[in-house]
Amino acid sequence: MFVERLATHVNAAEHASPISSLSRRRAPFRSALCGVQSRLVEPRFFCDAMLGGLARWLRAAGYDAAFEQGIDDGVLVARAGESGRILLSSDGGIFERTVVREGRVRSLFVPRALGLSAQLRFVFGALSLSLLPPRCMNCGGALAVLTKDDARGEAPPKTLERIETFYRCEGCGKLLWRGSHWERITRVLAEAETAALTAAGRPDEPPRS
Repeated sequence: MFVERLATHVNAAEHASPISSLSRRRAPFRSALCGVQSRLVEPRFFCDAMLGGLARWLRAAGYDAAFEQGIDDGVLVARAGESGRILLSSDGGIFERTVVREGRVRSLFVPRALGLSAQLRFVFGALSLSLLPPRCMNCGGALAVLTKDDARGEAPPKTLERIETFYRCEGCGKLLWRGSHWERITRVLAEAETAALTAAGRPDEPPRS
């Protein structure tokens, strides 16, 4: 699932960071993971200041992903540790901090050379993630299903003519719906899940509808 009013955030962020190959300076897989097992059940994340776009994609994939623009590295590490979230960062300096290096704050290094779609595939593959019911891409809130009648008076008239199911974010209260970008979003999310299946050595499964 995804929604039209949030897809513009994905488009703008992805154009700003085109997909590229892994950096030659990428840390070996084992050293890139600190205190994180390869298989986790619905983990929660805290993305650093460089990974705001990744946080939005993870929310679209159904994960609780926190992000604060301009957050101090020390505050980021402390909050990730206090909340039990996995720290996602492209800043090598963060991984030199004792609590991160020793695995007391679970973390994953995301290579800087990756674009947004590649970042998502990388995280899914490294942690063997699966797609979950989507969250609001703007705030990460859970989405409650609404009928067309529930959305009447708030959704644009033309949208009401062609959309049957709407969603209400339980966090920020926005009215959302599947829009014209749904096919592209579905493809990117399916590719990320395939990366996880491949990394885990499991046979490919058909994309989820």
